[in-house]
Amino acid sequence: MFVVVEMGLDTSDVKRIQLTRSLFQVVRHYVYSLVRKFFRYRKELFRDFTLYDNGMKIAGSFIPYEYLVTVSNQEMFLLARQENDKLVPGDSLICIKFPTCIDPVVIKNNLYFHLKYNEVSPEILTFKSVQNTKMRLGGS
Repeated sequence: MFVVVEMGLDTSDVKRIQLTRSLFQVVRHYVYSLVRKFFRYRKELFRDFTLYDNGMKIAGSFIPYEYLVTVSNQEMFLLARQENDKLVPGDSLICIKFPTCIDPVVIKNNLYFHLKYNEVSPEILTFKSVQNTKMRLGGS
């Protein structure tokens, strides 16, 4: 299920979005959230790239999931910029190339969990322009 938000809405409109779920989905997601919080979920896909409940650590920089634009087997696009060899969430589009193929479903599952159960920063809706840059991660 996807939610489409029309641009031009203010951040208070985004906070009022309600998703319909069955009782089974509610129970399943509640148990899943308890297990993830108890074990402090962390998954290292390869060196310089680790997934957490609320974001990704990429080459020593932490990027929240709401700044993820798209992900495929070989690359990922983020709304971020490079400052002093660190990634900072921002209004620039950066492409990160993976050293090996990954399963994008792993990242998408974390993204969906974060969007459903955590506070999402509405700051991303205020970006006016996007610039393109590329980055390649280190080896595994």
